[in-house]
Amino acid sequence: MVIAKKKKVVVGGTFEILHRGHESLLRKAFKLGQVTIGLTSNVFAQKLKKRKAGDFKQRKKELEGFIKKEFKAQAEIVKIEDKFGFTLEEDFDYIVVSPETYKTALLINRKRQKRNKKPIEIVKIDFVLDKDGKPISATKILKKGLQPTQQGKNIIKLLVVGPLLTNCYLVISAGELLIIDPGGEGGKILKEIEVSEAKLKYIINTHNHPDHISANEKIRKEAGAEILIDLRNGDKIRIGNSVLKVIQTPGHTKDSICLLGKGFIFTGDTLFKDGKGRTDLPGGSQEDLEKSLEKLKKILKPGMTVYPGHGEIFKIK
Repeated sequence: MVIAKKKKVVVGGTFEILHRGHESLLRKAFKLGQVTIGLTSNVFAQKLKKRKAGDFKQRKKELEGFIKKEFKAQAEIVKIEDKFGFTLEEDFDYIVVSPETYKTALLINRKRQKRNKKPIEIVKIDFVLDKDGKPISATKILKKGLQPTQQGKNIIKLLVVGPLLTNCYLVISAGELLIIDPGGEGGKILKEIEVSEAKLKYIINTHNHPDHISANEKIRKEAGAEILIDLRNGDKIRIGNSVLKVIQTPGHTKDSICLLGKGFIFTGDTLFKDGKGRTDLPGGSQEDLEKSLEKLKKILKPGMTVYPGHGEIFKIK
């Protein structure tokens, strides 16, 4: 019996903030065969982005975690110092690119031809578009995430953190600050705390999954915040001139909560714009989740802003 040899596939990028565009690119690559990823060095990433990007080791670690979780797979990740990387010497069956990097793939094949190397078949995927109809990108996410919004007496700032793109929120009222779900990149969050010039009072997690709690201790130690645990239904959290009410919403996990403010709510991984939380992880319960969603239906009113644990912020229609 002859076992077919896996096709060799190459992709490249900075993979600074992992988003739906990266997911689409990598999904196609893993469908085609064994994947090797050219990951930009710190110097090359800064040259490409015209700004300082995340550290190579951290980007690699987050990319490995993302691949393991989303595709149940592994890839060889190799540091590259220019746009050609190792593609001029090594042979691959496919190179998967976006419209943005398609010209680079063509240039790679022209250079390979001059070296009498076999061309790599180019697989171009479409851009993944944001809600404004333009391609989603890490730079765009960073710019959007750092823009604060006014919500009644509060200023709410979104930071997208960690390999699973967790929504971490900074809630500021009358000089006091609350952080919700610091799921990674503690240094980045601490910088925003400093910029806010508000006094950090509490850290609250909507549930205990690692992608929502990973930076808890770093922030607690360096900024002196109290981590609120064992919150119960009806508990009230006071920040400056504002009050957030705790709503227990088990289902995604046993300890899942939402935080209700005046005209807005933080729903963690219980409710998203396009769906509800998953229940197939340890501690999840579909029955409990359905009961929690029924509870939220009685609370959510048209015009309320929902701040979910991942994905887009949205309003109830």
